Amino acid sequence: MRVEELEAWREDFEAFHTRFVRREPREQAAKYMRGLLAPVQRKNGWQVAEAVGDARPDRTQRLLYQAKWDADAARDELQAFVVETLGTPRGSASSTRPVF
Repeated sequence: MRVEELEAWREDFEAFHTRFVRREPREQAAKYMRGLLAPVQRKNGWQVAEAVGDARPDRTQRLLYQAKWDADAARDELQAFVVETLGTPRGSASSTRPVF
């Protein structure tokens, strides 16, 4: 994914992340996703941290290894967001939104 493509999805990306309750993990999860999509050659902790403006990878590492979360609930939330954003009442993709 190119930076331009990510920028085109910025509003939807941010809208999805606002659904999660706690601010710090929500913000760090969004930064981590941006880091994974960033045009950096290697995706290790230091490069991802630098790509998102963190001085050290500590916050992302804490998110990945210590945060308590429910994978099924996260999946369900993502599915609901996709239906709300891209779906129509008849279940087909909306013609006004870009689809992969």
